[in-house]
Amino acid sequence: MKILYISNNASFSDHEEIRTRDHKLFFFKEEGHDVLALGKYDILRFYSYYKKFKPDLVVSSWVPAGFVPAFLKKIGIIKIPLVHCWDDYYQIQMTNYPSLLVGFLEKFTVKNADVITTISRYNESKARDMKKEVYFIPNGVDPRIKKSKINLDYLKTAEKNLKVVYLGDQFSKFKKVDKLILDVKDLKCDLFLLGKINKELVPLANKNIHFMGPIKQEEIFNVLKQADILVNPADMDHNLKTIEYIRAGRPIIMMDGKSRYIFEHKKNAFLTNDLADGLKVLIGDEKLREELEENVKKIPTMTWKEVADAHLKIYSKIIGF
Repeated sequence: MKILYISNNASFSDHEEIRTRDHKLFFFKEEGHDVLALGKYDILRFYSYYKKFKPDLVVSSWVPAGFVPAFLKKIGIIKIPLVHCWDDYYQIQMTNYPSLLVGFLEKFTVKNADVITTISRYNESKARDMKKEVYFIPNGVDPRIKKSKINLDYLKTAEKNLKVVYLGDQFSKFKKVDKLILDVKDLKCDLFLLGKINKELVPLANKNIHFMGPIKQEEIFNVLKQADILVNPADMDHNLKTIEYIRAGRPIIMMDGKSRYIFEHKKNAFLTNDLADGLKVLIGDEKLREELEENVKKIPTMTWKEVADAHLKIYSKIIGF
């Protein structure tokens, strides 16, 4: 199968980089499929790549990368199937761009794709409302696990403090990491931020907030397992962070909103409209934390190999491969 994939990532330069930044593409290649992965710098030359590569189908992700093949499909230049991976809430998340423009690009891309795949139950419901053929396939986890040298207990500022861990982007306003930092300042916990450090956030932090920087993919599980509480301050359902949190099997606190698509409040996660108050409750209730931990472990996860196979099954169905 020849798959032309376009996203807003930079172009992929080697096989291992694909494993790191888009796991399912790595396994497409591992299983012998011919994949041409284009990035944001290739958008204006998309059609020339399309004509030269002669793919069996086009797979897109994000906008405006997804808009270009959708537009060409709409006007009849692209004849082959177009699959759009609707994995984020573009209009909500892309806060640096005009909201109405992003909303138009998002809706146009989804409406003019032949098939939608998504990691989000929220987006799945929206696609069904638009009468689209849609498949929910969550993100996977990397089965490679390596012991980390990081020991969060050694870094705590007080022995009785709980360890609260956040994994992921610190730069997007949508992720609300700045608010998280302010919310934990006076709580009996230490907050550990895993990921590329946003230096603008450092002045907001008290001594109980630790900027750990990026960690290797295979060490994530080991570090998350050390947490007493895993936190996501953004209004989200499934994403990479959520899947890693679920796999770690530790108590999770999320904003009460889209998280309802995957969690039940006080059953397998703590859902709140006020993160500071929610954390205060969870920090003070050991029994509740134990119940959340026990129940979140019952939520299944998939490996990236299984995720890739699920996508390939859909692609094969679409093109009759």
